Amino acid sequence: VPSFRKYQGITAFVEGWGLYSEELGEFMGIYDDPYDKFGQLTYDMWRAIRLVVDTGMHYKNMTRDEAINIFVENSAKSILDINNGLLIKGINFEGLRVLGNAKDFAKLYYSQGADEICYQDSVATLYGTNNLIKFVSESAKNVFVPLSVGGGIRSINDASSMFKAGADKIIINSAAIDDIKLLKKASKIFGSSNITVIIQAIKINNKYFISKSNGRDLVKTDPIQWAQKVEENGAGEIIITSVNHEGLKKGFDLPLTKKIVEKVSSPVIAHGGAGNAKHIYDVIKHTNVS
Repeated sequence: VPSFRKYQGITAFVEGWGLYSEELGEFMGIYDDPYDKFGQLTYDMWRAIRLVVDTGMHYKNMTRDEAINIFVENSAKSILDINNGLLIKGINFEGLRVLGNAKDFAKLYYSQGADEICYQDSVATLYGTNNLIKFVSESAKNVFVPLSVGGGIRSINDASSMFKAGADKIIINSAAIDDIKLLKKASKIFGSSNITVIIQAIKINNKYFISKSNGRDLVKTDPIQWAQKVEENGAGEIIITSVNHEGLKKGFDLPLTKKIVEKVSSPVIAHGGAGNAKHIYDVIKHTNVS
């Protein structure tokens, strides 16, 4: 079995175990009546479809449109439900759960003193969507700190639309990996200070790789070298996400973050692993992140 299958949260494996684990709920007496099972049954179908689609896209050359059609035709969800303005949380970018309305959380974080809010559409690249424009426009009316927006930005027109909607900065990942020229062009048009690149780093067998599509697709490029390359091509800020640490609340990947900070002159933001104030203190003290 390849290493990435052993150590990375591949959807087919995660959803297979999810189906099994949720089925145990009935044997344990967790569901009191049929209504309690509605959520489980809905997501059983959701997980089963993801098993089919994940296998189809990776091994059977299934297209994105075919995958979307399978979701729409076989589940109670619409395309809009896949990304509908809800704040979600997961572990290692898997097992996503809904926390609530993202706009409400944005206002809460603003009221608590956040000096910048980052919106990231976690499925935009996977499904070829771009649903954040209206959401950003509405948020900009109530949140008076810089808004950084990412997910589904694949062209200069996409970036322009986000800025017009109220975004102060745009965040790019997959599109830069696919075409580094887009990054350079965007920085010339909008200014490098308004262009952020997020690097989703995955560690497998003590070796680091970058990824796109919110950690779904592994790319055989070293994140430190990639950080240098995106800076050379116009990135004015870099967010380094450790997929291995994300959601675990056990602290940041300090060695990787430190190496990237030492190799670039642009501001670096650490993401993935914060669980308490000490974790934040440690990453600032030991890596000199921004």
